[in-house]
Amino acid sequence: VNIIKIPWGRARMRFIVETGNETYFTPWWKAGSALKTKLVTDGVSPDEFRSIPSGHTACAACSMLAILLPTLNKRLQGKERLCLLGSVGLTLLVAVTRIWMGAHFLSDVAVSWLIALGVSALGIRLFYFDPKFFNKLWGLFAPQPAPQKEDE
Repeated sequence: VNIIKIPWGRARMRFIVETGNETYFTPWWKAGSALKTKLVTDGVSPDEFRSIPSGHTACAACSMLAILLPTLNKRLQGKERLCLLGSVGLTLLVAVTRIWMGAHFLSDVAVSWLIALGVSALGIRLFYFDPKFFNKLWGLFAPQPAPQKEDE
């Protein structure tokens, strides 16, 4: 998220409201601006230009991986929906509070949610459904054999 957030440089909602200058607003699809450089050199905190995407919402959206818990724990089998609803609820709560605090716009939390879903889907594909990839990666970092068996 920070790989995108820092160079994107979109002004936070609270900064626009506090200054009363609506010209500081930029649409979410426009990356970078000379405004950020100018205002930071004038003494404005660079943190006021880290609006998109929301790191807090992206981290909360990673909790949606809880849908995998029933595959790892027999007591949770059949409760996939409950795991998903709980994690979606947490993500919505975090997203709404970030907007309410003025740290982000709706587009900021939506983009971060989509990034987290994409990265999670890729991670599930590579680490959960592809034992060969997982075992090769495991071999790079762990001295003991990989816990997953490869399909023959």
